[in-house]
Amino acid sequence: MNHAVYDLLNTNLTIEQIAANNGFANSRYFVSCFKKEYGLLPKQYQKEHRKEADINTVKAQKINDYLLIEQHDYLNKLGEYLGSGNAIKKEKTNSSSLYNIINVNVSNLKCSLLHTFKTFTGVGRAKEILMQRVQYELITLQKEIGFQYIKFHGILDDSMMLYNEDKFGNPYLSFTYVDEVLDFLLSIGFKPLIEFSFMPKLLAKNPECTLFYNPVILSEPNSYTKWAFLITELTKHFIRRYGLSEVRTWLFSFWNTPFKSYLFAFDSNEIAYDLYRITRNCVKECDPHLLFGNPSYGSINFTCSEFYDFLDYCKLNNCYPDFYNIHCYPVKTSTTKDLATLGESYRDNENDKIILSDDPDYVAHTIACIKKKMTGYPKLPTYITEWASTSSHRDWLNDTCYRSSYIIKNILENYDAMDSFGNWCLSDTLEELPLSNDEFHGELGLFTLNGIKKPAYYAFIFLNKLLDTLIDKGDGYFVTTDQKGNYAIIFYNYSHISPLYAQGVLFNVTFIERYNAIIDANPLEFDLVLTQIENGDYTLTEQIVNRDYGSAFDEWVRMGALPLTSDEEINTLKGRSMPKINKMNVQISNNLLNYYADLKPHEIRLVTIKKQLW
Repeated sequence: MNHAVYDLLNTNLTIEQIAANNGFANSRYFVSCFKKEYGLLPKQYQKEHRKEADINTVKAQKINDYLLIEQHDYLNKLGEYLGSGNAIKKEKTNSSSLYNIINVNVSNLKCSLLHTFKTFTGVGRAKEILMQRVQYELITLQKEIGFQYIKFHGILDDSMMLYNEDKFGNPYLSFTYVDEVLDFLLSIGFKPLIEFSFMPKLLAKNPECTLFYNPVILSEPNSYTKWAFLITELTKHFIRRYGLSEVRTWLFSFWNTPFKSYLFAFDSNEIAYDLYRITRNCVKECDPHLLFGNPSYGSINFTCSEFYDFLDYCKLNNCYPDFYNIHCYPVKTSTTKDLATLGESYRDNENDKIILSDDPDYVAHTIACIKKKMTGYPKLPTYITEWASTSSHRDWLNDTCYRSSYIIKNILENYDAMDSFGNWCLSDTLEELPLSNDEFHGELGLFTLNGIKKPAYYAFIFLNKLLDTLIDKGDGYFVTTDQKGNYAIIFYNYSHISPLYAQGVLFNVTFIERYNAIIDANPLEFDLVLTQIENGDYTLTEQIVNRDYGSAFDEWVRMGALPLTSDEEINTLKGRSMPKINKMNVQISNNLLNYYADLKPHEIRLVTIKKQLW
């Protein structure tokens, strides 16, 4: 123990390293022995007894500082010219941990959990669901997690070869690809959100009004009669093929953010209003019990009148939606340019830049704003059908542990606050921008182009293992039980992006050094004490995702950060990018379990405690 104390006071070794170097079986046993011997946890003892560096060390450091001016000194100085809110904090020589002591009485049950984060997930476009790799990813997702609804765009696209006209201009429909998509989704347990988008070329008033690398048409129809035919006949086909009772469990909507402040807008909001009303009425005429929601609305500013003007129109025209359909991307720009690379413009227009929110609690504040503003409107299911840490398809942090900790933080801190939290989206296989040759190019998917699971995927794996009753939650932790003597706990250590990065200023953020975008990323310690737990034998299992485990991007960097050129290399990276698992037996004899955790920046950790039956 004396050697361990020396290491604690005179080295920068972690608790885990000190325990291993001094003969302790694991860090937990070391912490327990240390606390028993000295009355303090090792980190507390270190903070209270560690002496400042001696005078000679300070002098030497001053000489080094004079010779080696760090990049951050320049950036901090530059930040002064950009305003105090944008100044980058200088890195600390020794990062200090934040420490939390948590006492949880497991007999104090708070509420039942609905797990609404599993209500929705999303795939880019209907056509992509026909791709073998996307189908494999969807099968994996359903097998390992299991979602209820799936959202996708473009069921009316020409890529689905649905709408056509004969030589006399009479419309007819071919359902082959649509049926293949829906047959597959239903076979693996999904219910679809049928979003009627986008405009077939033969039906478009302005077929040149397109968007995306693989383009979709954003025009209003050249014939509202033919549009009504398309919607009515497609809905009737759904009912004939799948049965009315099944189709009544689906959800329907019109277009993707068609309002003037958004990327997919028509020439006026009035066009969007009328097309929504016509589309909704066509579906309701097929069966009034089919559920039809509003066109999805983004979350740039739920305080403005645009969304509520639409709802007022619906009231006046007897076409009110059956559910609310919204997005939640933390962007501050006045227009959502979903295609933009962070800090760059898609159409060489400065106003097209994505500016991210510097509010780490943006999701919570958006939800609170929606609930407050909606008090005067009918209370209906409110589905977030798209959300992510950015709307950018080229934000490098999408591939990192930042994204997984963002997901965990925001779902746990807003658990069941909405009727869904639809992660956008499943796969990097998206056709909105040209496909990148880089495996980790910052796309929004949970899987890379080669089907490698990113840290964000494991965030949902961890969430899926939470149990059905909440015991306690707080900053960085969430404790659940099945009320049968089993427990599932998630810990997380989230740090937000810097104000400069939010503005699209990359500075020292590079393709490899992506975590430089984060400020105040320090370790986070927990000393969790579960009281009133039933005595007996338990199996405690830890699953950990951080930069060392469960992060394919970080493992790829350690492999050399070169292109993956063979199946062997891809499979090797998959195998080396799994979460870390620790498993141990625990005996409880005094109705108390003490668990210590030292989380690295952006680490997420699942701890399950299962009572042994014999």
